[in-house]
Amino acid sequence: MKNFLKNIALLSIILIIMSIVLDKSYTYIHYNGAPRNIPDYIMGLQKKDSFDYVVLGSSRVLHNIDINLIEKETNQKGFNFGIPGSSVFEIKLSAQQIIKRKITKNIYIQIDYIWNEFYSGGECTVDWLTYINESDIWNEFQKIDKNNKYVLYKKIPFLRYCEYGSKLGFRELIMSLSNRKMSVIDDNKGFVPLFGKIKNTEEIMTYILKNEFNPHLKDIIKMCKNENINLFFFTSPIYNFKGNNKILNEKLPNYLDFSNSIPSSKYYQDNTHLNNKGSKYFTKLFINEYLKARTHNTVYN
Repeated sequence: MKNFLKNIALLSIILIIMSIVLDKSYTYIHYNGAPRNIPDYIMGLQKKDSFDYVVLGSSRVLHNIDINLIEKETNQKGFNFGIPGSSVFEIKLSAQQIIKRKITKNIYIQIDYIWNEFYSGGECTVDWLTYINESDIWNEFQKIDKNNKYVLYKKIPFLRYCEYGSKLGFRELIMSLSNRKMSVIDDNKGFVPLFGKIKNTEEIMTYILKNEFNPHLKDIIKMCKNENINLFFFTSPIYNFKGNNKILNEKLPNYLDFSNSIPSSKYYQDNTHLNNKGSKYFTKLFINEYLKARTHNTVYN
């Protein structure tokens, strides 16, 4: 019995050591290998990797703003940091790390119904778990850790890599070590075009916004104010939109509402995403309203 217990104890020690070694190895590769997701890319940026502007948001940024077109029209260098499914929490993490690295003085954030999302957006949060031991990132995770879920990923080595192997695990590490970073980083500067056309042109899109200021947006505004970053908010086009963005206009600094700026269905993949033709149309609106017409001045409520 004693030998059995000794063997169990020895095996436990070996497993703990292996978990620590694997955790550190996986994390090291994410920090130093070719980026396989947007958080990897952001965490690898340095001050020398500067942009004239960056755009943050969900898929309604990712598919809607063509960075190469902006550069062609204005000669301004930017990057589309849109991540599908992002809530304001993930946008805040991106903004925090971008500001920390001092890579731009102008941040544009797409905001709409995600105003109502005070916690994480689900799967897109996973990509940030690699960096949960960074003190500033951990401080943010603690704010949404209602069920002590994230503290387990921080305290138990390798747990996050085991649970989310498809997104953070072995295959992604091999791709990273093979220098196979996301093609959109170099080719399209984050932008991913869509080529479909909306099927149901009768469907109405609407939402009701809470009359409560999203705390993550408050944090973003404070960070930008403290670092003298020009901060702008906007709502991307929505097909057949019957909602009201009055609260966003009242609460947010430098806000523009483009929700009803493109009425024709031929420019949409679905109600909330533009197709490639639509993204070019909207990008030109974005250029004219923001990069040509408006003075970049820091105004905060």
